[in-house]
Amino acid sequence: STGEGEGLRWLIAAGAALGSVDNAGSTPLLAAAAAGQAASVALLASAGADADATRADGRVFNFRGGGAAVPLPKPSRNLPVGRTALHIAAESGDLQVVRALRASGAAGGGAALEAAIARREHKLIAALQP
Repeated sequence: STGEGEGLRWLIAAGAALGSVDNAGSTPLLAAAAAGQAASVALLASAGADADATRADGRVFNFRGGGAAVPLPKPSRNLPVGRTALHIAAESGDLQVVRALRASGAAGGGAALEAAIARREHKLIAALQP
């Protein structure tokens, strides 16, 4: 929603640590992608969040990086270890999030493309071509 976008913009402007990792090993970008929040994904990526980061191995992290922690949206499912936001979006068939990530420079091909091929979704496949 607009209010969430404004809050996220405020946090970014205030120096929030975009690479912070929650106790489950997810970054704000990974969580936004899993929650299908394409606008938040685009905003986080344009602010410098690593679009190719993968979920950590589940160890407990509380990295703040000198800035405020960005509140994570609550995805409807657990995020798999080792997958990028692009792979997670491709697995769920979320074309808007895939496009937002690709526009931000996320690498195509690989496991994300394989997930789109498995779904037989031609628009996803086209968006994920390297």
